[in-house]
Amino acid sequence: MNGILERSACDPLLDLGSLRARPRGELLRIWWRVGCALLAAWAAWVLVWATRSRQRQDLRDLDPHLLRDIGLTTGQAAREAHKCFWQE
Repeated sequence: MNGILERSACDPLLDLGSLRARPRGELLRIWWRVGCALLAAWAAWVLVWATRSRQRQDLRDLDPHLLRDIGLTTGQAAREAHKCFWQE
């Protein structure tokens, strides 16, 4: 086996038809978990975007002598500060 699952072990995971055979309560729990995972992922992205936006605003407000202290030119700081919040 060497760490690889045999096909028979994966079959229940790949069989979407088996979802119809499950009790209604179990399906609701599955959908609840999926929804919570998606909501948590979305919240994490919002947090990242808010942090980027705040940091870029702070960078925009730095004086040139402080930019030199952190090793950035005013041009580099301006390019970074003008990026949209979703850009890395």
